[in-house]
Amino acid sequence: MTSRDGPLQSWYDIHEALRNELPRLRAMAGEASVDDAEGLQALSDEVVFFADVLMVHSLSEDGVGFPIMRNRGIEVSPELTQDHHRELMLMYDIRRACLELRYHDDGQDVADALARVRRLLEEAEADLLAHIEAEDGDVIPRAAAALSHDDQMDLVIKMVAHTPAWLGPRLLPWMIANISRDHRVQLLKAWRDAMPPALFETRARVIRDGTEAALWNDLVSEVPDLARLT
Repeated sequence: MTSRDGPLQSWYDIHEALRNELPRLRAMAGEASVDDAEGLQALSDEVVFFADVLMVHSLSEDGVGFPIMRNRGIEVSPELTQDHHRELMLMYDIRRACLELRYHDDGQDVADALARVRRLLEEAEADLLAHIEAEDGDVIPRAAAALSHDDQMDLVIKMVAHTPAWLGPRLLPWMIANISRDHRVQLLKAWRDAMPPALFETRARVIRDGTEAALWNDLVSEVPDLARLT
């Protein structure tokens, strides 16, 4: 068993979703126009959601995952936390520029704010990709090698437990939609086999209610147990 198909799989999956979201945000920013209020609102909303997800995930690593690993003798570089600080500050600057775009009814020129959104999203993507590559290639495999199956499961449960209730219903569907088909099917099967039935069904309902019908129907075709949900 590798860390990709073990209890730590969902750690890779959230990283995959984060990686895949930034190109979409860059495309939205590239297509946005300072005269399109609806498009600027949509861009701002998506940036805010992404920033919230990144904040919660960074906290789960710095406040839960990394301390547990260090307590078990697994070295985790403090530079990873410095990466989080830098990336979250980039997202702060992007959100600030998005606000300038949305609230400009006094006639000021907001072309500079849109240019900053585009530039900062490129910078954030490059920074985050390097950071995630380091964690996927080193931190998670070392955790998988050092921790038993049950300890890995406990680590994941504790890392996700602090997710705010208001974010959870959107976070799971977003993650499922932003990872590859093979990985989403693999994750649902892993949850089905490892979780108590009631917990699995609860999480599956959240995904069903928050994803497009075509995606959900495709999951049901691969994981027939999902068809029992009411």
